[in-house]
Amino acid sequence: MKYLRTDMLTAMPLILSSIFLSQAAAETGTPPSVAPSSDQTATNKASTSDAGSKKEAPITFEADNLVYDHDNDIVTVNGKVHAVQNETRLSADELQWDRKADKVTATGHVIIIQEDGTISYSDKADLDPHLKDGVIQNILLVMQNGSRMAANKATRVNDVTTLDMAAYTPCRVINDEGCPKTPLWRISAVKIIRDPNKEKVVFKSPRLDVLGHTILKLPNFSYPDQNSTMSSGLLIPHIQRSKMNGFEFSVPYYFRLAPDRDLTLTPYIFTRADPGLGAKYRQLFSKGFFQIEGMLTRSTPLPAESQNPTLADSNAHSKMRGYINTNGKFQIDPKWSLTGSIRLTTDKTFLRRYDFAWDDRLRSTLNLERITDNSYFSVAGWVIQGLRPTDHSGTQPMALPIIDWRMRMPDPWLGGEFSFQANSMNLTRITGQDTQRAFASAEWNLRKYTPLGQRVTFTALLRQDLYHSSGNALTSELYRGSSGWQQRGIAAGAVDVSWPFAGEAFGGNQVLTPRVQIVTSPHVRNLSIPDEDSRSIDLQDTNLFSINRFPGYDRWEDGTRVTYGGEYTFHRPRFSFYGNVGQSMRIITEDEIFPQGTGFNRHFSDYVGRATLSYGSFFKLTERIRLDRKTLAIRRQEVNATIGSKRTYLMVGYLQLSRDIDTQLEPDLGNYRELRLGGRIQISHYWSIFGSTTVDMTTKKDQRANQQQADLYNNTNSSLLSDGFQPVRHRLGIEYDDNCLTLGVTWRRDYSTVGDSRRGNSFMLRFALKNMNS
Repeated sequence: MKYLRTDMLTAMPLILSSIFLSQAAAETGTPPSVAPSSDQTATNKASTSDAGSKKEAPITFEADNLVYDHDNDIVTVNGKVHAVQNETRLSADELQWDRKADKVTATGHVIIIQEDGTISYSDKADLDPHLKDGVIQNILLVMQNGSRMAANKATRVNDVTTLDMAAYTPCRVINDEGCPKTPLWRISAVKIIRDPNKEKVVFKSPRLDVLGHTILKLPNFSYPDQNSTMSSGLLIPHIQRSKMNGFEFSVPYYFRLAPDRDLTLTPYIFTRADPGLGAKYRQLFSKGFFQIEGMLTRSTPLPAESQNPTLADSNAHSKMRGYINTNGKFQIDPKWSLTGSIRLTTDKTFLRRYDFAWDDRLRSTLNLERITDNSYFSVAGWVIQGLRPTDHSGTQPMALPIIDWRMRMPDPWLGGEFSFQANSMNLTRITGQDTQRAFASAEWNLRKYTPLGQRVTFTALLRQDLYHSSGNALTSELYRGSSGWQQRGIAAGAVDVSWPFAGEAFGGNQVLTPRVQIVTSPHVRNLSIPDEDSRSIDLQDTNLFSINRFPGYDRWEDGTRVTYGGEYTFHRPRFSFYGNVGQSMRIITEDEIFPQGTGFNRHFSDYVGRATLSYGSFFKLTERIRLDRKTLAIRRQEVNATIGSKRTYLMVGYLQLSRDIDTQLEPDLGNYRELRLGGRIQISHYWSIFGSTTVDMTTKKDQRANQQQADLYNNTNSSLLSDGFQPVRHRLGIEYDDNCLTLGVTWRRDYSTVGDSRRGNSFMLRFALKNMNS
């Protein structure tokens, strides 16, 4: 007989999509290719051309021999049997079809590779003629993600697969030498049921085995199978201990509500506090997304203003406390988009006490934008919630709305570029100064190159401002300006010249670029204008050559100045260096608008610079510095360094502020020193130690230079403050991480008390069985 009915090969690999682990998996190597071999001694082929669905597509197979038993009506193919249908492949030593019993049997090294990449191994499989339902004995399945299931028997009926006396593990079952090994953990069960319609794998009477020993009996549970994009189920539990809350245990549960939305509920159990409930909802739309999360509980907030508060200090009794965090973005069309976020909490210390965030302020925003190649339009608003002990809710600003429009267009006469901007802002406070602002500006830029290679940039700017303010007496004199209506006109011109010199050096390439800039602007009415967005002023290499070196719009640097400096770059394979340095000299000035300590001073500014040194991805060091113009003493210094690989590395950060700045300008940023360390050490292939620390290095000498900083500590005597080494926060942990398990313990100690966020130790346990969570 030449032809064999081919629909018997249609669905062979679909028998099982759940897999186990037994020692047999260790003995099974890479499955042989099921592609036809060109050197087979005898080949019998059969195929169909029947039209139909994908599962009824033509099947091709090859075998060394084909035999038909007329008396028993049995078709047998054997000897390197290979069959292919669509993306499904089968190989076996022998394939037999008993037409009278309506049964197909594959025997000898049966390997089925499914379309989703799942591979099943067995010695014998009894199937129906369409190979959709049947029974396989002693089966091992290896899923595409490397997980395994094994069972004494697998039965498939109506697409539902049931494994009897089965086990599951994502762990390795062979060592580096290829010898069998006991998996680190596995879950054994009386039955494992895979239902593709529900996208779940269900475990009946499961138990957790570690290194071959049963350590825990588990309740029946399920998890998403490998073909599921999302499915409901438990997520990784969280275990932690803190001084205020005691032991904390939380287990998130994920609900798949629909393909485009989901919900996660997290109950929190505390031994020293009332329980809480957290929730997170997410939804996708055709043009955007939206998500909202939060947590709600009941406890007694302690006053953040006291250094060592007790319940007696609190005027409030136990009350509902919580937070909400939501954000989203909608791309209305290719040009228009709407972005927003809301971050709110019931009090200043909730986020710290329950370890959700350590922010000192929360910002809620809403922004409607239109962006094209040459224009930008925005209508935005934002609200601030201050969480620092000295913050008062009534004085926090609300900006509703901020309107900004910008457009650029080419200069048709000289080849430069015009930039136009219009901006307005309405800023209000419950208790404090209210300010409204509007301005319009036009800027022209032209860049030219001389025959000698100098790059010359010409800039001209015109701007007209209109302000209105009220309640000015409630704001610091430095920022309040004059009440009522105020107007201001601004004009500025600048010439910026840089001259790069390039060449070879030390086996690499180097570029030295001197730079000089001249900026002139007539006197403007700065101090009569309210200052809402230009308060945090500090000379740095990033703003040294800016036309206006204030960070916002409310202050403008008038007068005439010359800024000079240069930059140097060097590159060779795996090694690079970049550095810059510069200073500014003010020639004409009408009044002193830069407070002492900001680095600008009256005529000559401090020196600022930056240096970055890197060696491949192994080492990178960046330092930013500001030196006193007379003594070269360090006024500001930031150092950040990273050394190591992805597995073992060290990060170092150092900040030094020795500015002797006017504390009316920045009362919380006086003289200060801070050291930050963090790193990880890979002590073996799977084990690592990690940690971080933040240390206040401020000395008494620094504090004496700015005694008003003691107000941050509620007038605490300065002798009790940091004296060169005051820990702020430490973290140390050990972690085991391989392809099937993550286990870690982290210790953290906080040294500050803010309300009911108390100093003390916290311990966190992380335990995750990989490939078991959605």
